[in-house]
Amino acid sequence: MIKSSVIDKLYEADLCQAIGRVYTDALYKIRNNGTAEGCSPFKNERTPSFKVSNVKNIWKDFGSGKGGTSIIDFIQAYKGVDFSRSGKKIACETLNIPIEYEKETNEQKEKRTQKQSLTQILKKTAEIYRQNFVSLPPESEAKKYMLSRNFTDEIVDNFGIGYAPGRLVRGFQRAGYRKRWRSIRSVAQKCPR
Repeated sequence: MIKSSVIDKLYEADLCQAIGRVYTDALYKIRNNGTAEGCSPFKNERTPSFKVSNVKNIWKDFGSGKGGTSIIDFIQAYKGVDFSRSGKKIACETLNIPIEYEKETNEQKEKRTQKQSLTQILKKTAEIYRQNFVSLPPESEAKKYMLSRNFTDEIVDNFGIGYAPGRLVRGFQRAGYRKRWRSIRSVAQKCPR
C-alpha cells in the first residue's frame, strides 16, 4: 500500500506543471498567474477549452465536461486507469516522487476485502436489474413508464437502468454467490420489495 505521505505530495503538486508533464500538447500553455489552458485532451478541437488553475486547485475540460482537483484525477481520465496503484504510480513517475510503501495491517486488509466483495455484489445487482428490465415485455408498466418519460434505449443502456422485481437473492444464488450469502442477504433485506 502506498504511504499516505506520498499521496499527500501528489495532491500538493503544482497542478499546471504536473498536467503539462502528462499532457504534452504544443498548445498547452502555462501562464505566470498560476493558470494554464489548451485544447481538450479528450477530444479533437481547434479552440482551447481545457483550463487549469493552481489557485483553485482544479482542472476542467469544457469540451468534454471532465474535471478534477488533482493530477491523479487527470491521469485517471486521460490514461483511463483506476485510482488504485496504477494511477498513483503513474503520477509518482510523472512528478519524480519516490514511491514508498507501508505494510497493510490486518484491519486494512479486511476492509479492502469487504469493500471488494460489496463492490462485486453491487455490480452483480446492477447486472441482474438491467437484465430484468431488458427481459420485460414491451407492454409492461416499467417499459411504458420509461417511454412516457422519453427514455430511449440508448439512455437506458448508458445509465444502466434496470428493474427490481424482488428476485435479487435467487439471482445471486444462480450466479454462484452462495459463499457470500450473509452479505447478499443483508443487501437484499435492505431493498424494498
